[in-house]
Amino acid sequence: MAQPKRYLAIGFALMGFFCMALGAMLLTPISVEAQDDAATTSSTTSNGEYASIRDCNDCHRRIGNNFETTAHAMTMFEAEDIPEAVVADFSVGEDLRLYAFPEEDEERPFTLEDVAFVVGAGQIAQRFVVDLGDDDYHVLPVEWNVEAGAWQSFELPNGDSWTDNCASCHATGYDASTHAFSEESVTCEACHGPGLTHVEAADDAGSSINDEEEAEIKAAINAFPDPSACSSCHSQPETDATWVDPVHASMGAYDAWVDSPHAQLVDMADADMDADEASDEESEGESDADVAHASPYAMDCAGCHAMHPESDEEVQPHLLSIDMSEGLCLACHDSNAGELMAGTSIVDNVVGLPSAHHEEGLECESCHNPHSVQSIPADMSQPATCNDCHTDLTQTAIRGFAHGAQERVSTRLANIETHIEDDTPEWVSTIVTTIHEDGSGGIHNFAYVSRLLNAAETNLGILAAAPAEIVPVVEAINPDECTECHADVHDVWQDSLHANASLGENFQEAYTESGRPSYCMSCHASGYDPNTQRYVFEGVVCSTCHVLDEGAEHPPGPMPIASSSEACGRCHSGEHSPEYNEWLVSDHSNFNVDCVDCHVAHDNSLRLGGINETCADCHENAMNDEIHMGEDMNCVDCHMTRVDEEGEVIHHTMFFDPKTCAECHGDIHTLQLDPSRSLDDAGQQLVSALEEEVTTLEEKAETNLQSGIVGGAVGAMVLVIFLFIAVRLGRMR
Repeated sequence: MAQPKRYLAIGFALMGFFCMALGAMLLTPISVEAQDDAATTSSTTSNGEYASIRDCNDCHRRIGNNFETTAHAMTMFEAEDIPEAVVADFSVGEDLRLYAFPEEDEERPFTLEDVAFVVGAGQIAQRFVVDLGDDDYHVLPVEWNVEAGAWQSFELPNGDSWTDNCASCHATGYDASTHAFSEESVTCEACHGPGLTHVEAADDAGSSINDEEEAEIKAAINAFPDPSACSSCHSQPETDATWVDPVHASMGAYDAWVDSPHAQLVDMADADMDADEASDEESEGESDADVAHASPYAMDCAGCHAMHPESDEEVQPHLLSIDMSEGLCLACHDSNAGELMAGTSIVDNVVGLPSAHHEEGLECESCHNPHSVQSIPADMSQPATCNDCHTDLTQTAIRGFAHGAQERVSTRLANIETHIEDDTPEWVSTIVTTIHEDGSGGIHNFAYVSRLLNAAETNLGILAAAPAEIVPVVEAINPDECTECHADVHDVWQDSLHANASLGENFQEAYTESGRPSYCMSCHASGYDPNTQRYVFEGVVCSTCHVLDEGAEHPPGPMPIASSSEACGRCHSGEHSPEYNEWLVSDHSNFNVDCVDCHVAHDNSLRLGGINETCADCHENAMNDEIHMGEDMNCVDCHMTRVDEEGEVIHHTMFFDPKTCAECHGDIHTLQLDPSRSLDDAGQQLVSALEEEVTTLEEKAETNLQSGIVGGAVGAMVLVIFLFIAVRLGRMR
C-alpha cells in the first residue's frame, strides 16, 4: 500500500502546483486598450439594426415630409405611392417594351401595373423593376429617356439582376451577403447609419428627457455624416463594376470634389464640434425637434446640396440649396467674383466693364465643373471647359493664356502692394483686395481687372498713361454699313493688318505681357473713349481714317479721302511707332509726298506692289544703278534700317547711315566709323604679323642701302688707285 500512497501524494502535489499557477494568472492584471472613436463608430454602424423612415418621422416630421419629394427618396419607389413621379409615357413604345414574363407563354409590352419599383426621379432617365417571385427583382431592358421623351433599349453589363447591380445604392440597409435591404430608396439611415438604437433610446426617454438621456440619444446616431457617406454611391465605379452605363458613367461627384479647392477649405477640426453645441446653435429659437442639421464640414456636399429641404416648395434639381440661376455660387462669392464678372464699378474713378461671359448670360457652372470647381484641369488629358465654346483654341493655347494672365496679374498686384503708402487713396487698396478675394487671378474678367490695375498703377506712378485730353476720340461706324457700296474694298480690308490690329498674334502677346493696358485700344481698336476706357469695334475700321465733317452724312454727302499724313500720325507716332515723326524730317515731307503716296491703307500694301516698283514711280533714274540695284537688292537695303529677322523696316527719314555701307563694303570704313565693330582676335593677329613683316623689310632695305654705300666707296677707291698707278706708269714710259 505504500507505493499507491506515494503516487497519491505526488498527484496531490502536482494538483497544488497547478492551482497555484492558475491563481497567479488570474491575479495578473490584463492590459485593456480602448478603441478609437472611428473604430467604435464603424463597429456600431456595421452591427447596428435599422429602423425605418416612419420611425424617424415620429420626431422629425417636417424633414420627413419635405424629403419625400427629393431625388434621394425617389431612387426607388412604388408607382402607386407617388404616381405623379412617374414621367414615362406608357401609351407609346409598345414595340420596345416587349418582355417575356416567366409565367406567360408569349412576350408582351409590360405596363405600369407589372412594375414593382420605379427607379429614378426622372431627371435623366427612369427605369423599371419587376418582381419575378420571391423578391427576385429584375431591371426591365428599356428605359424612359427624359430629355428625348421616348423609350429606348438599354442593357446592364452583367445581367439584369436588380439586387446585384442596383440595390446597394438605390435602397437602404442593403446586405451584400443576403441581398436583403431594410427599406426602399435612399432614406435617413442610408446616410446617418442604422438608427434602431437611436429610436429606442428616444422612446425609452419619453417626452421629458434629462441631459444624460439627451446625450445618449445623440450618441446613438451619426448626426453629421462626413462627405465619405456620399462617396459610397457618388464616386467613379471600379473598372469591373457591373452597373456602369450611360446614366451612371458620369457618377464621380465625390472624386471631383475631394481634390477641389472647396475640399481644401474643409477644416476637419470642425468635425470635432460637440453635437450638443451644434444642435443648440441650430435649434436656437426653435421649439420643434425637426430642425435640419447643418454640416460642420465647411464646403462639403451639404454646403451646396440641401439633403433636407427647408420648405415644402418645389425641390431644386440635384437637391441644391439654392437654384443656380438665383446665384448659388454667389451666396459665398458675391462680394468679389460676382462683382468682377458683372463689371460692377467697385471704385468711383474706374468705369465698370462687364465680362463677355456675363453679357452672354453664362452662369458659374457654364465654365466651372460644379464639383471639381476647375474650369481648366491641371491634367492635360482632361479638356478645359473653354473648348465647349472656343472650339478653335488648343488646350495649350487655353492654358497658356490662363496661366500667363494669372501670373501677370499676380506680379502686378505684388508690385502695387509694395508701392502703397500711408497716404495712398483707399480706392487703390479696394482694387487690390477685390482682385485677391475674387480668387481667379483675373480670369473672371481679365479686361476689367486690367483696367483696375492700370488705374492703381497710374495713381502710384508705376505706369505713365497718356492723359485723356490728348487721346483723339473718333466716332466709330460699323464697317458692315460700308459693304453695300464698297464690298470689294471691304473684302480686301477685312484680312488686313489694320482690320486685325487688336486681334493679331503678335499684338495679343505683347498686349498680354504688358498687362493689357486699355489705352492700347486707342489705336488698335476703333471708337475708343479715354474717359470710359472702352472701345466699339476691334481693329481699325473705315471711320477711323475716313472722318466725316461735323453734321455731315454719307451718303448723300461725300466721304473725305484720308490722304494727309496727319491722319496716319494719330497712331503712327511717338516712341512706340515713330513713322510719322520720321516722315516729318524727311525729304518726302518737304516735297509733300504723303503716306498714301506709297502705302495702301486698305490692305497695308505698297501702292505699286513691290518696294523698287513703288520707289521707281518717282526715282526712276536711281533704278539704273547697276552696282546698288543688283539682284535681290532694293531701295530699303540702304535707305531704311532692318530691325528683325523677318525684315520689318522702319526709319522713314530715308536717310542712309554710312554704317549701312559697311554691311557690304565694311572693313576700313567700319574701323574708322565704328570702333565698336573692331577686328576680332584673328584679324588683329594678322595685322600684327603684317606689321612685323613690314618692319623686317624696312630694316633689310636699310641694311642693303648701307652695304651698297660702303661697297661703292671701296670700289671707287680701288678705281682711283688703279687710275693713279696707270697714270704713273704712263709717265714713266
